Amino acid sequence: MDSIDSNSDGDGPPTPKKQKAQAGKKQKSKYKQKFRSEWLTNKDFSSWLSEHPTDPLKATCTLCAIIMTAEISVLKRHKEGTKHKDKIKGISQQPSISNLFDKTKMQSADRKVKRAEIKLAAFMAEHKISHAVMHHLNDLLPDIFPDSSIATNLKMKHSKLQVVITNVLGVSEKESIVSYLKCQKVSVLVDESTDIGVVKTMCVVVHYYDSEIGRVVSRFWDLIQLFEESTADHSANAEYLFNAIVKAFEDQNVPLQNVIGFGSDGCNTMMGIRNSVCSRFRQSCPGIAIIKCICHSLHLCASDAAKEIPSECEQLARDVYNHFYKSSSKRQSQFKAFQNFVEVDVHKILRPAQTGWLSLSSVVDRLLEQWDALRLYFDKMYTKMRDLYRNLIKLVMQPECMLDDKLDKIDPTNENLYLNLDDIYLGLGVRKQLSLPEVANNENDKNQNPEACLSLLSHERPTTLAPLFTMLPRIAPKSLQEQQDLDDQWRCLPSYKQNTLDANEPSDIFWHQVAQLQNKDGKNHFQPCPTSCCKFYAYHTLMLTAKEFSA
Repeated sequence: MDSIDSNSDGDGPPTPKKQKAQAGKKQKSKYKQKFRSEWLTNKDFSSWLSEHPTDPLKATCTLCAIIMTAEISVLKRHKEGTKHKDKIKGISQQPSISNLFDKTKMQSADRKVKRAEIKLAAFMAEHKISHAVMHHLNDLLPDIFPDSSIATNLKMKHSKLQVVITNVLGVSEKESIVSYLKCQKVSVLVDESTDIGVVKTMCVVVHYYDSEIGRVVSRFWDLIQLFEESTADHSANAEYLFNAIVKAFEDQNVPLQNVIGFGSDGCNTMMGIRNSVCSRFRQSCPGIAIIKCICHSLHLCASDAAKEIPSECEQLARDVYNHFYKSSSKRQSQFKAFQNFVEVDVHKILRPAQTGWLSLSSVVDRLLEQWDALRLYFDKMYTKMRDLYRNLIKLVMQPECMLDDKLDKIDPTNENLYLNLDDIYLGLGVRKQLSLPEVANNENDKNQNPEACLSLLSHERPTTLAPLFTMLPRIAPKSLQEQQDLDDQWRCLPSYKQNTLDANEPSDIFWHQVAQLQNKDGKNHFQPCPTSCCKFYAYHTLMLTAKEFSA
């Protein structure tokens, strides 16, 4: 270690010594300054000055590695030296160990926040949760977990969530699938659809063996928009669809030779023998396995077999569902009481779907599960309905009719079974009204009141459409001949035997079925009767709707 005294700072020329002493005076010895500990707290010296371990008259510079005289002037000259300044500059540019740890800690915390955002985005996508939820969840998490730095620093709302799902999760998953398909055999499943925005798309799903989880999996591959601005002039024929599927694999450098199976619905474009997507796959991939939609095939088989079962069975399932869930929450609550009584699970009755695959099977299973509760419920309801019906027909029909317990055998329209007008029971209020002097003295009023009540209890069955022509002139045919033809078809309809007609259907559906009837020549048997009757029905429903709104 170098050593400098008070006459040198190690950087400049030495201070010249005094050559002459003052005349007549004796030269005194110089005071020796010792190292002072308060210099170590001076901001100009604290970063580099230290006390000499053995000599109290010396000081040490830890940066320059030199020993100097412990004098303040020497320390200041050394501080301003060029060599010392270069050392100070180098030290300021070198990061400290503590700063390195702080930076690493910040990077680790930022990485944890990004990891949390990715996991949260994956959760939202997996469970199909609306992205709008993130606007509230982003503010809710820091409030729930105030002690969590990750929740506090998490900043992800609707827009960022979409970007993370599309550009991070989607890309990562696609790269993982591509790495498998480049070296694995794969089957391709496709299906076309038109979304709510009338955009026709084709979904492509790949079916392959995943060695990491040890099983065969199905993964989404691509959603191809069939008609874009550049391809608007093309039609979605077999060639166009096949090229779109092939391009989806070629863009990811997946060889077409790895395709060993193709599945789709049974339409001619997909599964035709000569000019279809599957025929082109057979040419490009010899030996490929072609599978039609098994769910659709099973549904057709089961539906055809179910035709051998009486239609009343399926109608029963529909009627039971409509009885509870069409418009009455009270009936649902009442049925729950029966479910609890027989100790069965409180499950809803299922509805047979028109397009759902094999939906009738689950409906039957649910009916069998709830059969005890249903039987008790309808037995109780049947008793109430039977008693009410018996009391009603007692008012207008002869007592002999009541001897038969089978009430369904009684024809309420048979006038021969009606009571005489004097014997009809109209209630105490009507009896009291008829006993008033002004009514009792008028025989016409006494007879007209029971006749009016009887007409209300019976349903008049018209035999001609003539009254409707007068009531609804804007809907009725204009010429007399057209009115006559329409009326003839109306009167012939009851004698027409056709098993496909169901009088229990709603009026518009029934007349649509009538319009489909054809004679031996393939022409419509009833025309224009169904069209006109549908117009009458539309007017009737319009009046009912107007009545409901005005109520």
